[in-house]
Amino acid sequence: MEQSLYRAWLDLISNAEHFLYIEQQTFVSCFAGGGAMNVVIEVLRKRVVRAIQQQQAFRVILLLPVPEGVGAVARESMKWQYSTLCRGASSLLSQLFKEYPQVDLSEYICISSLRTHGFLEGQAVTEQIFINSSLVVADDRVAIISSSQVNDRSFAGDRDSEMGAVISDATMSQSQMGGAPFMAARTVRDLRAALWCEHLGLPFNDSAVEDAVTAYKSHWVPTADRNTRIYDAVFARSNMDAMHSVESFRFIAPGPVGPERLHDIRGHVVRFPTHFLKDDILGAHWYERESLIDPRFFQ
Repeated sequence: MEQSLYRAWLDLISNAEHFLYIEQQTFVSCFAGGGAMNVVIEVLRKRVVRAIQQQQAFRVILLLPVPEGVGAVARESMKWQYSTLCRGASSLLSQLFKEYPQVDLSEYICISSLRTHGFLEGQAVTEQIFINSSLVVADDRVAIISSSQVNDRSFAGDRDSEMGAVISDATMSQSQMGGAPFMAARTVRDLRAALWCEHLGLPFNDSAVEDAVTAYKSHWVPTADRNTRIYDAVFARSNMDAMHSVESFRFIAPGPVGPERLHDIRGHVVRFPTHFLKDDILGAHWYERESLIDPRFFQ
């Protein structure tokens, strides 16, 4: 089986020293219970545990699209992703919280999405910016850009055909990491910094994002929190974290209130809705009734 891309992911995560920045359309790994075989999330958990134990500043940003709709396909996909990341006893955040209840996990992990807004015939409107990329950056020194997603379809080695590249740079340049001098790979750092400037609404090449470890707390997390609060206040249906059931999703009152607050939005980053449909059963195994659907599609 061809698993070089999968092995590259595991190596990059386990050897990251300061931060990991990940953009993915889906994130389904071994904590999903009973299906997924790839261990990307377990390697990530071990890396965060090592940082906690060593009291090291280590940041992980996961940038994922928000769930679209509440139909059978969407709910089945949500089941696998939520049980990997943040819901259920075996998820990443649940395991870390159980093992280290005294630790503020937001110092280490931020799960985010992207959203935008505009005006249509004088009416404020909003929609998510869908993420279809596959990118992981470690320490501004190495990046992997590929067609794969974090799931078994991409990583099993005998299913989907994928293409990817590991990117580094022989040209190193002086930078900063956690407030200390740091030699970064120029191409990788410039790629990551350009993406952060775009997502955070900063001018291109703004020095505020040069130090990823520091910018995580000074810019990324505060911007995601502020933008989320504004969108939730202006657009009732964008507050997916308040929609704990399908009924609340379907019947919440639509329409903007106080659109002038949108002037305070910066960039596009928002919080990923970790509590969306938390009171409903996700993944009713609807595919068992549909012989043409392979359940491994979601893994």
